[in-house]
Amino acid sequence: MATLTVCLTLLSVFVSAHLPSAHASSPGKNFDNIVVIAMENQPYSTILGDGTNDANCPLMFLCSMLPYSATILQYNGYGQGIDTGCSADCYFALTTGTTGVSDQWCNSGNCQSVANIAGDLGLTTALYCENACPRQSDHYPFYGYTDTYSQALAGFTCTSCTEPTTSFGQLLNTANSENPPQFVWFTPTDCHNMHGDDSNCPNDSTDCNTSGCPTAGDNYLKQMLVGSGGTIQSPASGSLLASSLFSSGHRTLLMIWWDECGSSSSGSCDSTNDTPNIFYGPNAGVKEGYVCTTTNCNGSDEYNILKMIEDNFGVNCLVNDCNSNDLADLFTGTNTYTLSFQGFDYDGANEETLTLNNQQLIQLPAVDSPQNGGVYVNFTVDMTPLVVTGTNTLVFTHANSDCGVTDTTRNVQITNGAGTIIFSDPTERPLDCTHSITYTFNV
Repeated sequence: MATLTVCLTLLSVFVSAHLPSAHASSPGKNFDNIVVIAMENQPYSTILGDGTNDANCPLMFLCSMLPYSATILQYNGYGQGIDTGCSADCYFALTTGTTGVSDQWCNSGNCQSVANIAGDLGLTTALYCENACPRQSDHYPFYGYTDTYSQALAGFTCTSCTEPTTSFGQLLNTANSENPPQFVWFTPTDCHNMHGDDSNCPNDSTDCNTSGCPTAGDNYLKQMLVGSGGTIQSPASGSLLASSLFSSGHRTLLMIWWDECGSSSSGSCDSTNDTPNIFYGPNAGVKEGYVCTTTNCNGSDEYNILKMIEDNFGVNCLVNDCNSNDLADLFTGTNTYTLSFQGFDYDGANEETLTLNNQQLIQLPAVDSPQNGGVYVNFTVDMTPLVVTGTNTLVFTHANSDCGVTDTTRNVQITNGAGTIIFSDPTERPLDCTHSITYTFNV
């Protein structure tokens, strides 16, 4: 059993997220929820070919995901000194931003504390390890961190199942809950995570010996994500992608992550340790059918993924991730929203209050501004934190302290990050104590 030591991780922030926080209702930059499925030990080409769903793509289901997903062709699971031949060190790097552990797991001299941000983010979490988590913290890092240990134990999906048993029902229940967590982690057993090669199991099932093969892992992921009779475009009822978490009302990113390349009889790693990866999120602005080979992606590693999560949710960086880019090239960049308009006689401090979806967006102007009296002034407001998928309601109201004056608003326009105008209303509209102004728009 791995040694339990006192160390805090980025994901401890998510566990601490059940506490109230000013950030709790704010969505992320590109995605509001993320689901991580942790796979094992395969070269990129063995799993995804060249990253396109062509005739040479090896695995039927995962390759069918590629036209709807983004992937990094030269992702290096051993980047920046991460231990070669890892399991534990790769997981440790992804969740703490540093290295220095072996498969015996974390020792206190190498644990990096992020206690200064724990409880401040306000995100919720669900951490699962399939069955009784036979590899423990070697493949499930939260088992080895004091602050997530008790929740990690509760996340075992079945404490008495035998190794080949498929057990992800709790994950599906979580994804269909009324308020799904913002960070979800799932570690399959070695039967299902592709830890072995094709000599270990039949090609047409999810069964295996002690180390699952790529084909069994592919079948397993299909059963979990879309159901035995489903597809990416039409997932079957009861599957993860048919859950409410992946409905149009949620901007959810699915990340299927392999800890390392791991040469085997299934294939060999190239000189850059080309580790597989898939990023799927039709409502999260993920570029579809995109094989990223830009400088932003080539040679990226666990720290880049950690930085992507941190930047999305507005979390401070930890250690080695601080010098990493955030993999922005995987996203369309359209999930930012800017409001621009002209206000007449907006001259008193906090005279006009703007709410979006029943939450205060801003009060204008921030201070007394006599220069705005009797003239139209241009205003620009970042709406991104409060925009939701679907219908949005923007309301302008006038302060009771200024009831004797009618102000005016015109040329209201909302644009996304790509510069596309998604709403426009040039009409002059009165704004006073008895007349608010309401606009609705869809994203």
